Amino acid sequence: MPPLSRIDMMATLTIEDPSIASERAENRPEEDRSNDRLRLESELRALTEVAKTLTAPLELPELLEAALQRMAQELEPAEAGVIMLWDPSAGLFRAAASIGFDREALGRIGIRSGESITGKVYD
Repeated sequence: MPPLSRIDMMATLTIEDPSIASERAENRPEEDRSNDRLRLESELRALTEVAKTLTAPLELPELLEAALQRMAQELEPAEAGVIMLWDPSAGLFRAAASIGFDREALGRIGIRSGESITGKVYD
């Protein structure tokens, strides 16, 4: 696998047969469907706010910090988070932005391909 660029976005999508999803939704109580709509609206609002942050004219470290801060605000009760980027010269993922962690301790951590969730997703 070629090395990752400075920032690689990874997304996992679950694709479901629309007829099954529709049937399942119809059999659920109205209150559950209303709660789902509210949750989806909240998630869309959070994604919109993060997208706005990502368009700010900042250098990469400041941009990542701002995006992570915005995600934590929007995704309550998030108390901690870290963005890891691939360092091709060391062959490790390194913390590029964080909240709720000891930054000095994170600076000493490197995750190899295949280690932890980050490294396994990379594989």
